[in-house]
Amino acid sequence: MATTITPATLTVSLTESVTLNGAEENATNTLSISSIAQVTRRILTVSDAAFDNLIEFASAGRATGQKFLLSDCRYVRITNLDNANHLELRFTNSNSDVVTFIVDAGQSFMLGPDFKTSPTTGAGSLTFHNLSTIEAKADTASVDCEFYVASV
Repeated sequence: MATTITPATLTVSLTESVTLNGAEENATNTLSISSIAQVTRRILTVSDAAFDNLIEFASAGRATGQKFLLSDCRYVRITNLDNANHLELRFTNSNSDVVTFIVDAGQSFMLGPDFKTSPTTGAGSLTFHNLSTIEAKADTASVDCEFYVASV
């Protein structure tokens, strides 16, 4: 079966807007990522009991369900949909290096193709290109979260 999907450009826009003392202090920044042919968007409940596997990356094979071919991924967004509790995101790479981020209620965490961390001690770097899993754990009660993955 031949595909009928034509790859397109994903446009991600961040807008800040506030009026202070009658003056607007606004900013918009836009990122364009070309050749996107697949998107996955899912909302799920994450428990506070243990880390749940949110997104898994494979270096070969085929993308299925929550498993994505790493070489094809270009953008990941995870949003904490809860109104009170934070969400812990644990990123693990192919060398078992781990980085954890806290995403407060209502906030989002985004990864672009050039994402990388550089720990100051102990671990090697963790980049978008060597991720193996993203796991999530809620704070004191289960939270709903949304993830969005765009791939070529």
